[in-house]
Amino acid sequence: MTLHELLDSGYGTDGADRLRELLASGADVAATAGPLAETALHVAARRCRADAVSLLLEAGADADARTA
Repeated sequence: MTLHELLDSGYGTDGADRLRELLASGADVAATAGPLAETALHVAARRCRADAVSLLLEAGADADARTA
């Protein structure tokens, strides 16, 4: 599962723990996906997942990244 997949559809009640695992395993917080070239941070913000936004920022996600 990618960061995008987790945040966009499979977050659930254990999402923060699963996100931490992906980040610990080296998931790329700068990777983009989809027609808008969204980062995981974009997806987390769009889905109103404040805990995920915090975790991604702590992991080095670019708060100024722009979509396509």
